Amino acid sequence: MIQKTFHFLFISTLLYLNYFFEYEKKLTVVSLILVFYILIFRNLFFNYKNIPFGNNIEESKKYFFYIFLLISTFLLQNFYLNFETLTWDVASYLVAAQEIGNGYIPFETQWESKGPLFLYLYFIISKISGNNLIYFKILNDVLIFISSLLIFEVVYVKSKKNILTSFISALLFILLTSHEWFVSEFSEIYCLVFIGYATLIFIKKNNHSSLNHYYFIGFLISCSTLINQGSVIFLIPYLIKVFFNENKGTKLFRLSISFVIPHIIFILIYFLKNLEDVYFANYISIPLNYSGSVNNSSFYELSVILRRFYNYENFLYFSIILVILFTVFNFLLKGRKINFTQFLDMTILNTGISLLLYFIANHNYAHHLFYLIFFICTLTPFLNTIQVKTICISIGISTAILFFKVVPTSFNNLANTANLYENYPLKILSEKIDNQFDSEYEILALEYVLVLYYLEIPNVSYIVHPGNHYEEYIVEKLLELNKIQTNEFNHVSYYIEEEPDVIMCNPTTVIWGVAEKTDFYNCGVDDYKKNYKKLDTKNIMQSPLRNLYTNPYEAMNVYIKMKDDS
Repeated sequence: MIQKTFHFLFISTLLYLNYFFEYEKKLTVVSLILVFYILIFRNLFFNYKNIPFGNNIEESKKYFFYIFLLISTFLLQNFYLNFETLTWDVASYLVAAQEIGNGYIPFETQWESKGPLFLYLYFIISKISGNNLIYFKILNDVLIFISSLLIFEVVYVKSKKNILTSFISALLFILLTSHEWFVSEFSEIYCLVFIGYATLIFIKKNNHSSLNHYYFIGFLISCSTLINQGSVIFLIPYLIKVFFNENKGTKLFRLSISFVIPHIIFILIYFLKNLEDVYFANYISIPLNYSGSVNNSSFYELSVILRRFYNYENFLYFSIILVILFTVFNFLLKGRKINFTQFLDMTILNTGISLLLYFIANHNYAHHLFYLIFFICTLTPFLNTIQVKTICISIGISTAILFFKVVPTSFNNLANTANLYENYPLKILSEKIDNQFDSEYEILALEYVLVLYYLEIPNVSYIVHPGNHYEEYIVEKLLELNKIQTNEFNHVSYYIEEEPDVIMCNPTTVIWGVAEKTDFYNCGVDDYKKNYKKLDTKNIMQSPLRNLYTNPYEAMNVYIKMKDDS
């Protein structure tokens, strides 16, 4: 009776608050209510033993849960499929990766900030998708699904084959990553496959007498760092575990040698190409300067991101907050002494490292929280039966609401992929540009680099990502390495003065939330170069399908170099 009364009060109060408070006050008040309820009903929550809930479900039936997770992934991840661009990062990665098909290695002709393995994986998936952007997006959803399965299996092992807890943990991850900030094909989702698998191996094999799994763990973390340099931080939990366990020397050797070998292989490849200086810059000086270039990450900014989850779907916010609060309170309020060793659990260590990475990255990008979201979802084995039931209710309501809101649009998008693809605005622009030429041509893309991917043409600029032209620490390093050139003005003007066949640029861009003129070069090319004509891009620019986030200051300047006899 007490349990039913609690659930009724809990849910009815949260629903009531949605209408009673203004939005800005709602988040704070609801969070306080959650803490208040947990403290008031402390005995209800913390007198239960951690007995697995749902063990009567046969283990073989967990594959039905896999199918539900797969369907949920594709339905929730493709709500925004009709928008051509969610983030300009993806287009830059695709352009840098496509040079692999021309026989080059990453960073040889086009520079991007991620690791070389990431660009190889991008290239492979792009080729599997037939260089079709929509199919590329859909194939990347498989990585979200694999990550959810890894969460399922990690929780399954830690909760002693508790299928229901495993399922809601994986489903929570899928729900959280359906938010618009986490839908794009970021490097973090590639890293999660390797980091998550390493975590699963460690949890399964940690008590085994054989130590061979340390070879595999080191290799997996190494692969992750070859995708995204910052993921090297996930080596720390394993080093901590080695330090506090027996056979330190053997474990450390196997972990280290398997971590180092993949990097040695890539270093040798780059040495043979005389590009070792670029490789080391990509792994040492540029990442260090990236972290120190701004100072945006803070707990306040973290709360802003949480607030967006609340605005997206209330009960999804409640679910993740409850997992965090229950885990913290289970450690602090269960009438037992707090000892250091309880924090040496691998999922606890990885959760802390994920939070640390967000602050080290220091840019307040939501996609830096992918790791934290993943490992928060693995904390459910620390919860007891009543806590799991409470979160089940919240996740169940959230799933129903999101399915109602998202599924019709997602299903329509997936059923009309061919039509969507043909109406992508930059794809139309690429065809319009291609019709201007009868033979091969060059493009300098200072913006709208996705056109290069459609046309399978490299950028004239060694720097691909439009935003990296404004990053002094990147430009200065690449100038130092003689990978870019400059004239009396700057490196962009140098490329313009080379007079490529096509120049694409935007005279105004948004840098850290502020609209700024690109005054370090002149985007009005036809004003000072009379051998260029400006292409009419008005209809393409105004298309609502071009970008999820509209920029009222943006222009789309596309200039075509006229033939000598024109």
